[in-house]
Amino acid sequence: MLVQKLSLESVDLQESYIALVDMGMIWRMATPSAEDRRTQDGNPYKWSDYVHKLSSIILARHHNAHRIICVNDPYDTAYSTKDDERDLRVQGNTHVPNTYMKLGDAFPTARMFKTLLCSSSNKGRLQKMICSYLTDLAQSVDVEIVYSVGSHCTNLSTQQPMQNYSFDQSEADTVLFSTYVVLRESGYSGPVVIDATDTDVYVAAALISQQLPGMLCIKRKQETVRCCDMATDMMADCIVQLHCMTGCDANSGFYGKGKKSVYDQVAKSPVARQQLSRCGDNLALTEEVLEQLFAFTRSIIYGDNKSKTMAEARAAKWRTIKNKSFIRLPPDADSLRQHCLRANYLAYLVRHPSLKHHPSPIGHGWELVGGCCRPVRHTRPALPMHLPAPRPTEEGQEDEEDESDDDDENRVAAVQRGDSSESEDSECSEAGCSDSD
Repeated sequence: MLVQKLSLESVDLQESYIALVDMGMIWRMATPSAEDRRTQDGNPYKWSDYVHKLSSIILARHHNAHRIICVNDPYDTAYSTKDDERDLRVQGNTHVPNTYMKLGDAFPTARMFKTLLCSSSNKGRLQKMICSYLTDLAQSVDVEIVYSVGSHCTNLSTQQPMQNYSFDQSEADTVLFSTYVVLRESGYSGPVVIDATDTDVYVAAALISQQLPGMLCIKRKQETVRCCDMATDMMADCIVQLHCMTGCDANSGFYGKGKKSVYDQVAKSPVARQQLSRCGDNLALTEEVLEQLFAFTRSIIYGDNKSKTMAEARAAKWRTIKNKSFIRLPPDADSLRQHCLRANYLAYLVRHPSLKHHPSPIGHGWELVGGCCRPVRHTRPALPMHLPAPRPTEEGQEDEEDESDDDDENRVAAVQRGDSSESEDSECSEAGCSDSD
C-alpha cells in the first residue's frame, strides 16, 4: 500500500479543532459485534442501539473538536465513477430488499446488514435516520454538528442550511477537501483533522496540506498525523498523479506492479517526477502530456528504457517471458490511452479542490452503459478488420523470381533423373547376381 511509504509520525494536538469525518468509515466501525448484540436486558439489538454506538464513536474520537462535519457519499447521483465497484459488492446477492429503518426495529444480522448496504436507496434511508438522530443529539452536546450529503448541508445544532458547504460531487473523498478549502477561505486558521482511512484521502492530504496555509491532520487509529510531513515537497507535487496512474478507487492498476517499488523509483528519478507532473493540470488531456505518461509507463512501470512505443515495449517484453502470458505484457497504446484519460480526470479533481461542481467523467475514460458509468477498456478491435494488400513487385524482382523458379524446376528434374538411374543400376545389379547363381 502507498500509505506505508508515507511518514506517519503522530503529533500531540491539544488545541480545539474542526473535524471532517468520513461517515462511510463510521458506518463500518459501528457495525455491532457479537458481544454488542448480547444486550443487558436481553432484548434484541435495535437500530437505536446502532446509531447510539455510531454517535458515541464520533464524539469519543473527537472530544477536543468544537465542530464536527459529518461528510457522506451522495447516493442520489445519476451515475458515478464507482459504479463498477458498487456492482461488485452486489454480486452474489440476487435480491436486495428495500429496508425502511426505524429506531425501534430489530437490527438485522451481520449478513443481512451487509446485503442491505448493497442498495443505494437503503443507504440513503440510513443517512436520513442517522441525520435525524444526530439532530436530537446536537441539542444536548457542546460540540457543533454539521451534516453534509452532496449538495445538502445542514448545521444540526442551529438547524440552519449551510449553502457554502454545498457541493455537486459524487464522492465523499473529494467533498472532504472541498470543505477544507471553504474553511480556509472563510478565514478559519485553526487545526483541521480529517477522519478517514481511504488511501485516496491520505494521498490528497499529502498534497493539499502543502498548498494551503494552516494545520491539516489525519486521525489514524488513536493517533493524529500531521499531513504536511507525510511526503517531501518533491513527492507531494506528484503523489496524486502517481496514485491515479498506478491504481486508485476508480482506476485500475498494472498487473503484478506494486505501488511501493514504483514510489521508490519515482523518488529517485527527476525524469519520472517530471513525466507525472502535468497529469491533472487540465481536464482535457493533451497529446504532449499523454506521451509523457506513456514514457513513464514504459520506463518506470515496466523498466523498458529502450522502446519508443508501447508496441515495441510489448514485443520486447514478450521475448523475455519464458512462460508466455499476455497478462504480464504492457498495455497497448489504445488501452493505455483510456487508462491515462481516467488518471488525468481523477488527478484533476484532487488537484483542484476548490471546484464545487465536478465535470462529468463521460468522455474522460468512461462511458454510459445502461445508465451506469463504465470504464472504457479499448476503442479498437483486438484484431485488424482488414489485412494489408500485398505490395506490388518491381520488374527486376519479377525476373529474378522467374529465374529462381526455373532453377528450382531444373534441380527437381535432375534429382528425379538421378533417382531413375539409381533404380536402373539396382535392377541390373540384381539381374547380374541372379545370372551368376
